[in-house]
Amino acid sequence: MHLVKTVGGHKVEAIIEPVTTTDFRTIKKSKRFPDFNWDKEKKNEVYKLRLLESEAILGLMSLVYFENWIKINLLQSSIENIGEEKQYDRIAGCLIAYACRIAFRKGFDGFVALEPKTTLAQHYINKYNFQICGRHINTELGNSELLIQEYLNDDQ
Repeated sequence: MHLVKTVGGHKVEAIIEPVTTTDFRTIKKSKRFPDFNWDKEKKNEVYKLRLLESEAILGLMSLVYFENWIKINLLQSSIENIGEEKQYDRIAGCLIAYACRIAFRKGFDGFVALEPKTTLAQHYINKYNFQICGRHINTELGNSELLIQEYLNDDQ
């Protein structure tokens, strides 16, 4: 999997792995993830995205499992990776695709949903082809496979 450095457009290898206890302490002290209290997510499955060559966390995702689907409870890029001046592109896409991969492995047909609390709903619909499903937006089956291919498989 890779991110794209916004200056120069170079691909940079990245990895997604579970957040550790030490990571939670670092996140809490840091001002890089200001929008959410990530300590509250310790009861969930939380993943971090970082560059292969660095321990700095660039993105976070909290997952909650239901009977046959996964909810992305929280999803956040680090503050320096938001907006027009971001350093790296593809952070959210990689994390969403990772949740889709887990949903296939658990036998959920790639069904992943989130409940957008901001104006980001339309962004997820436009960029990741999420569908509206009540108060949630979701992806499944073919679209989830496309997200995995686009963001996790580095054949391109």
